Amino acid sequence: MGERIRVGVIGAGQFAHLAVGRFRELPEVEVVAVGNRHGERARLLAESLGARVGSVADVVGAPDVDLVYIATPPSTHAPIALDALAAGKHVVVEKPLAVALPDGEAVVSAAAARGLLGVTDLMQPYNPLVQAVATLVDDRILGEPLHARFENLASDEALAAGDHWFWDREVSGGILVEHAVHFFDLFDRWFGAGTAVAAQHQRRFGADLVDQVHVTTRHRGVVVQQYHGFHQAGSMDRQEIRIVFERGDLRLAGWIPTAARLHGLVDADGRDRLSHLFPGAEIEDRPIDAEPVGARGGPLAVTHEVRLAVGDEAAKASRYGEILTAFMADQLAWVLDRSHPRLVDEWAGLRSLALATAARAMSVEIPPTPPVAASA
Repeated sequence: MGERIRVGVIGAGQFAHLAVGRFRELPEVEVVAVGNRHGERARLLAESLGARVGSVADVVGAPDVDLVYIATPPSTHAPIALDALAAGKHVVVEKPLAVALPDGEAVVSAAAARGLLGVTDLMQPYNPLVQAVATLVDDRILGEPLHARFENLASDEALAAGDHWFWDREVSGGILVEHAVHFFDLFDRWFGAGTAVAAQHQRRFGADLVDQVHVTTRHRGVVVQQYHGFHQAGSMDRQEIRIVFERGDLRLAGWIPTAARLHGLVDADGRDRLSHLFPGAEIEDRPIDAEPVGARGGPLAVTHEVRLAVGDEAAKASRYGEILTAFMADQLAWVLDRSHPRLVDEWAGLRSLALATAARAMSVEIPPTPPVAASA
C-alpha cells in the first residue's frame, strides 16, 4: 500500500463534500473514486476531487482503492461496509454504524477477522474542549460528577417534512440511532459505560413523523438525560450540555462544543489546574475567607469560588473541520502502523449503537401536543 492511502468515496451529499474536503488535507490521502446512486452529484464531487466516477460496486471492488469512506443513508452503511471489507478494503463509515445491532456486530467482526478498519466516524473525542472536560471529570477538580443533561434544539429546515430519509425509521434508524449515537459515545467516555433506563418519543401533531425524543441513561453513578428535538428554524439551532458536580457545574455550547462556562468551588491547586486545562479562559475568582463551606453533609476543602468562560460559539465550522481531520489522521496512523493506539476504534461505534438501539426498543410514545388556538 505504501505511504499513500487511496480512498474511494461512497455517497455525494453535503456531508461527504465537507468530510472528504477535510480528509484530503492529510498528505497520505488520495481520493481516486466516487460512487453514488445519484450520478450527477457523484460527478460533481468527483470533478472537484480530480477522481473518477463509478457505481458503488465499481468503487468497492476497485483494485486501486485501499479505503472506502461511506456517507450514505444509514440503512445502507452495513451492507456496503461488509462488501468493502470482503474485498479487502479498510472502511470508515458515517454514524451510525448500522440501524440494527446485529448488522453492526457483523461489520466489527468482519473488520477484526481481516485486520482492517471498520470504524464509525465518531469525531467528538478529538475536540480539545471535550478532552478538557474528560480531565475535569477524571481528576475530580469540581468533585464527583452527579448529573448531566443534553438539550438539542435542532433545525429541520434542511429536512423536507415527510420526504427526507431522516424521518424514515427504516432508513435512518430514528433520531436515537441516527443522531444520538454521538452523545451516547461522549457520555460513555466521560462517565463510564452507560445503560438505557427510559426513553420516550413524540410525533409532530398532524404528521406521521417523530421529531422529539427523550432518553435517560445511567453511567455508573451519573444519570444523564438527553432531549433531541428537530423543529427549529436554522438560525435558532442550538444545543447545551450541562454537567453538575459536587462543587459546581459546567455548561458547554453547541452539539460540537466550542464554548464553555464553569462556576464552581475549588482549592488553590484546582484554581491553577483550571487555568491550564482551559487555556485562554477568562477567569474570575473570589477567595473564600468566611466559615468553612459545607455541602453533601460535610465541610468542603475549598479556597476559591471560580467563574470561567472560554471559547467561541461561532467557531463550530472550523472546529468541525479540525476534528474530522484529526479523526481520519488517527485512523490512518493505525493503518500505517498497527501498534498505534486509536482514540476511536471499532468498539466505540458498536457500543454507541448498542445503547441507541436499546433505548429505541424501550421508547414509549407520548401523544402529540396539538397547537394552542390563538385567542380571539
